[in-house]
Amino acid sequence: MRFLKIAILALFASCLCQCGTPYGVWHKVKRGETLYRISQTYGVPMEKIMKHNPQIKDPTLLIAGDKLFIPGASEVKEVPPPGRQTAGSHEQRGSKPKSHGDAKAQSIPGEKPPRQPSEDSGAEKSLRFLWPARGQITSRFGERRGNRAHKGIDIAAPEGAPIVAAESGQVIFSGKISGYGKVIVIEHASGFVTVYAHNRKNYVKAGEWVERGQRIGEVGKTGRASGPHLHFEIRVNNTPVDPLKYLAKGG
Repeated sequence: MRFLKIAILALFASCLCQCGTPYGVWHKVKRGETLYRISQTYGVPMEKIMKHNPQIKDPTLLIAGDKLFIPGASEVKEVPPPGRQTAGSHEQRGSKPKSHGDAKAQSIPGEKPPRQPSEDSGAEKSLRFLWPARGQITSRFGERRGNRAHKGIDIAAPEGAPIVAAESGQVIFSGKISGYGKVIVIEHASGFVTVYAHNRKNYVKAGEWVERGQRIGEVGKTGRASGPHLHFEIRVNNTPVDPLKYLAKGG
């Protein structure tokens, strides 16, 4: 009987090996963590993490408390906070950011951003982002779209119009997301993240450091878009906020 049990266990172990069952650890997402920094901390590509976590619908938006399976990892690690030292900035690499034409700050004529609410923190009060594109706002934050609230603002602009970085930071995502089309996500200081969606072209890649006002892409109509426009979001610790509270005319 004992030998039979050993044989069954050996057969089960052999089956696991043949089936390629992955080993790894479960990482509990903390407030402000991004998939890019989790990927960098464990040394596992974002695509591989997403493959083993099909519940991730939007790789740019993680929810604190969620658990992610990190394939191949042998221990749970602490994800360091965002910082220029880990951003792979061009100063550290000894190279300058690529230029794609005029990187001058873009502003939206005729639109005056509202003042900051008095209850905002000091860090949020002092922060003012550049307008990422020139055009007219066609949809504002919070407007209902079916059963979902609008997480940002839409800026109508000609296809191919320049998109600039609203603030200096590290690109943590550059690729395609269902519905958003071609997307760029930049992580900034103090838990801020900006999102640029429906782009025709992305000029930057994940891991690059970009400067405030640097041209990062072109306005397009990829994803679910009825016409060329930029969908722009600002998130604070992974929570979408009204961009108009943080944008300033003329940068």
